[in-house]
Amino acid sequence: MFSSESKTSTTIRQKVERNKPELIQRFNLILREIRESLRTNPKVAKDILFIFDGSEKIKFETYENLFINEAKLITDINLSLILAVPIQSFFKITHSNALQFYDLKLLPMLKPSPKVNLKMKEILERRAIWTDVIEPDALDAVIQYSGGSIRQMLKIMSVAIIGTRGKITLEYFQEKALDKLKSQLYGLLTTEHKRILKNKEFIDENGKPNVADAPIWQLVDAMILLKYNGTIAINPLIAEYFE
Repeated sequence: MFSSESKTSTTIRQKVERNKPELIQRFNLILREIRESLRTNPKVAKDILFIFDGSEKIKFETYENLFINEAKLITDINLSLILAVPIQSFFKITHSNALQFYDLKLLPMLKPSPKVNLKMKEILERRAIWTDVIEPDALDAVIQYSGGSIRQMLKIMSVAIIGTRGKITLEYFQEKALDKLKSQLYGLLTTEHKRILKNKEFIDENGKPNVADAPIWQLVDAMILLKYNGTIAINPLIAEYFE
């Protein structure tokens, strides 16, 4: 499913298609042998975990076919699996019967705090040597406007870098990158969305997230609303418009 279209990849897929049950059974036997060997030396590891790096870039058609239509192919394999999918893809299939196969864990945004901010700075430093081209107060602003979303933080940083010919100052960041990002996000809003945000209809009478209605899901989907554990908030890029 992930390979390019070539003679070899086509042949492999045809063989897998014809021999799914047998291949899964053989693979499960291999996994069992590995687990048994791990138990002899628990200091090495306790179990096997598969992580699909870059899986958030999977095309929706591929994701739907492999993890929804062919869900049993995955669930018959005796392993623990972590993958990410584009948030739009997830919301398109939230009512699929195939979801009952999975033990879904939806990871919330990182709730901003001094500890989280330090970790997000560390991610930027590991991702690229960006801290050499940005002044500390501007870097703090990048973290603040990320809202706890690592993906948004990287996007903000990328926009801030484009066009600069020296160190990114707070003034440059606010005038160039911030205004551009704010206008892009605000431009996605319909009149109904603006009403929901202005009246805070995404919070129920108990102060908990209210995401039952489709327009509110759309706002979460577009990352205009950021959902944390037990709370929800407007993306800091456009929050000032609805204060």
